[in-house]
Amino acid sequence: MAKHAVITRERVAAEWDGSKRVSLKCKADIDNGNIVVLGDKLPGERELYDYSIPTASTKLDEIVILGTPEVMADERKKNISDFYNEVGQPMDGDMLEKTNYVGLTEEAFGGTPVVGEFVEIEGGSTKLKPAATDANAVGKIVDLYNGKYGVQFL
Repeated sequence: MAKHAVITRERVAAEWDGSKRVSLKCKADIDNGNIVVLGDKLPGERELYDYSIPTASTKLDEIVILGTPEVMADERKKNISDFYNEVGQPMDGDMLEKTNYVGLTEEAFGGTPVVGEFVEIEGGSTKLKPAATDANAVGKIVDLYNGKYGVQFL
């Protein structure tokens, strides 16, 4: 069974400001810890939003990081790393801002994360891309603890 990305929401604004937590309708299977761009509310829905895939010019304040609670109906799935957001289902996400901090397993990155390096948004991808320089950085990998890379958003 494939291992999926896991997120620990260490310090995100949505923890104390509920207006920064949104629900989106999943259009394709996607892991927690991935990023999308918040779209408009879906027609006929009160709280369910559409989303799109980031472009290279997407800014941090347009990003939602996925963090749906890991509730699995399939009894064969026992680990948090078995969970992913399934197409057609609602999923939860947090709007990001500077100083937010999350823990992400390696599967959430579009490359190999290294403590001390940066992360940037890669156009056409829902994964944060590790980068050696801060030229286009939206965050920095500040530590590795319990198998999760700590990302501080800039």
